[in-house]
Amino acid sequence: MLKFFELEARFPHNASEVPAPAVDYVAEQVKVHPGEFAHHDWNGRAIERLEPPGRIERIIGAATAAFEQRFCDRTVPRLGEHCAERLEDFAERQLLAELKADPGQVGLETLLREIDKLNAIRSLRLPPDLFAGASEKLVEAWRARAARSYPSDLCTAPRPVRLTLLAALCRVRSAEIADALVDLLIGLVHKINARADRRVDGS
Repeated sequence: MLKFFELEARFPHNASEVPAPAVDYVAEQVKVHPGEFAHHDWNGRAIERLEPPGRIERIIGAATAAFEQRFCDRTVPRLGEHCAERLEDFAERQLLAELKADPGQVGLETLLREIDKLNAIRSLRLPPDLFAGASEKLVEAWRARAARSYPSDLCTAPRPVRLTLLAALCRVRSAEIADALVDLLIGLVHKINARADRRVDGS
């Protein structure tokens, strides 16, 4: 059926439209007599549920858009207007690009820079229940989408989408930066200890 659709841009209306060699080939593959194809029910539910691929993609796309709309409609009101304004301002500053960046090499400057990032996110005062009821996988997907977006993409996105993307990015990055700070602090301590040991050995 799909091969017929690929060639004719439609599904067949009856068995006679399908070439006999194609029927013979498929019958051999599934180990049935080719004559069985003539008895296929062309008015049953199985044949009526066949959908052209393009239509299926449109249905899935519409369902995805509706789900995203509901997620934004639930998230944005929880932000509140003041927090939403802080997020908008955050997006217009250089901090957004810095927020996406990885920490870099272990060092005091790196540690202080990550602390500044974390303080900037905390200054937004995102509500603790912002993503209540949403799975971590869903929030992470929006965080990844925000990380891939250019500033121009965020500016042209509808406001509810933009705010939800920014909120997801900041919420997830806050936890990631906090974890990274622990690793940076441990690495910095080890680096200091190693330097002290070299000085002791050198003396």
